[in-house]
Amino acid sequence: MTYLTGVAGQFTARHIDPHLGEGEHEHTWQVVAWYPAEPWRDGRALKEALGQLLGVWNGTLLPRELWSGESLAKAVTELLANCVGADISRPIEGFYAQYRRNA
Repeated sequence: MTYLTGVAGQFTARHIDPHLGEGEHEHTWQVVAWYPAEPWRDGRALKEALGQLLGVWNGTLLPRELWSGESLAKAVTELLANCVGADISRPIEGFYAQYRRNA
């Protein structure tokens, strides 16, 4: 069994869905970034790093390659040091996405 430690944050941004023709529109995404529980990491530092990343996206029009929850989850995982996966959601709307780095 693998134990993970997670930190969460949220951001609001605009995006353009290339498939549905909805045009530019805005969402608020909830984000959980996951890290191996061992070795021990300071959750405050992990949360700060996630907050800095989400702050870059907050209030912006996301790049076309970040149009989906899945693409956002992959980007979070790849951009945060030692992050092994991310969950992205818009829970009020009932949409969820995950990405896990291959071991």
